[in-house]
Amino acid sequence: ARQSWWRRFWWEQVELPRRLKQQRVDVYLSHSGSCLLARPVPQAQTLANALYFHPTYWSQYVPHKQWQVRQELRLRRLLVCLFARRADLLVLFSNFMHELLPASLCRGRRLLVSSPGANIPIQDQPPRYEGGCFRVLHVSLYADYKNLLTLLLALKMLVAEAEVNFEFVTTAKPDPRARAASVTYAREMELLADPVLARQVRLLGPVDFPTVLRLYAESHIFVWPSAVESFGHPLLEAMSFGLPIVAADTPLNREICQEAALYCRPFAPEEFAAAIRALWQNAAQREELGRKALRRAKTFSWNTHCRTLIAELERLAI
Repeated sequence: ARQSWWRRFWWEQVELPRRLKQQRVDVYLSHSGSCLLARPVPQAQTLANALYFHPTYWSQYVPHKQWQVRQELRLRRLLVCLFARRADLLVLFSNFMHELLPASLCRGRRLLVSSPGANIPIQDQPPRYEGGCFRVLHVSLYADYKNLLTLLLALKMLVAEAEVNFEFVTTAKPDPRARAASVTYAREMELLADPVLARQVRLLGPVDFPTVLRLYAESHIFVWPSAVESFGHPLLEAMSFGLPIVAADTPLNREICQEAALYCRPFAPEEFAAAIRALWQNAAQREELGRKALRRAKTFSWNTHCRTLIAELERLAI
């Protein structure tokens, strides 16, 4: 991944097929977003990046990006489609991702829609809030489509009300290196420069998995404003801890959480503020959502996903 694109292309399209033939590999499974154009063996490709097909991303974010970034995205989308057409099996994590794909990519090849699980134990009961600081957690990488801006605007409304004593913790720390590609970076930094809001916000940036687990265990609710996803692994993790969830009202988030979340229009900060306030005030609602989250988390399993995938790969190799 640290090599230049052409070195990686040479390795994947020339050197790797040669090695697959030498080692008599039965099936090639790619998680990198690319397939082998030569197709020396049957191959399966995981399509896990919704950016190239999601209408919200192309209508709300792409038009505001720099010309070079827009052209690169279009080129990447073409390559993803080219590689997908060379796959014998497409592996998708959600039904929503299936609905996003152009019909031409699905025609003539097998499709496997199988959701993974959260690789953590499911807790016995939801967390309890007994007063004091109300901890609101957001676990995500930083990108404009993760919609941190809407969440910061919602938190600013709560700060202005001076009613909810909260601490907001996020791993989605705005990264200066992503400034050129992010259409929301400048506005987010402007909001974070407000000392009143900044006192109640902890920007952690990327952290290791044990730290993430500790954050889940210490929090009272989980917020997920992301407007563009193909699957939301943090949603599964939060549900495994029984955290009540406030999520953007998107088909993907509803597919994952079902009744275990309060939903808000993706770009309506007043709705996120109202939902966070409601959960702070209503212990019974927190308890109900938390128990629904625990039940929903039990329906996802890495073991089931892996067994299903292996079975499909074995059929492909025959």
